Amino acid sequence: MKTPKTRFSLIKDAVWKRISRGIGDHLNKPNFLKNKALQLDIQDWSITIDSYTSNKTLHTRFRAPFINDEKLSIKIFTKGMLGSEMKFFGMQDIIVGHPDIDEKYIIQGNKNNILKGIFESVLLRKLMMDQKELLIQVKDDEGWFGEATKKPEYELYVEVPYLIKDNEQLTAVFTIFSEILSFLCDNSPAYFVK
Repeated sequence: MKTPKTRFSLIKDAVWKRISRGIGDHLNKPNFLKNKALQLDIQDWSITIDSYTSNKTLHTRFRAPFINDEKLSIKIFTKGMLGSEMKFFGMQDIIVGHPDIDEKYIIQGNKNNILKGIFESVLLRKLMMDQKELLIQVKDDEGWFGEATKKPEYELYVEVPYLIKDNEQLTAVFTIFSEILSFLCDNSPAYFVK
């Protein structure tokens, strides 16, 4: 029988409370996330919320390392205007069985069952449908987390192409991030001990 080792799903509310305390009333200041990265280390998790500039546009991103022994690959992004044309030319787009999500997002990855499982969350689907644009990826951490990790890890990476200045929006994107991270870790053998 497998026993839970570390379960992000059990601490995600505590993580959000600590992030909220770190933000306080500062989120309404126009340059808060522009000039500051919020990093929270709690139990085995290191969560970072920050922003960066690309093509003169600020982006807000959420990142956390996690063990990915299965070499899971995920990329989910809003279709936009070129989605149909890209699919016509053979770009992968996995159908997860939820028409609203399948219509709005391009879903790519190497484990269809994991991708379909992620979208069983009604809350996740609702929050994703509320987003204008969203990028979700599992990326090689490329050494970004440095010595904080004990073995090669990947990162869950969630990004919106603008600076979040609203607490409700920040909560929604964090919830998307935490729902996916919880699912990935709760369904990975690396997070259980025999």
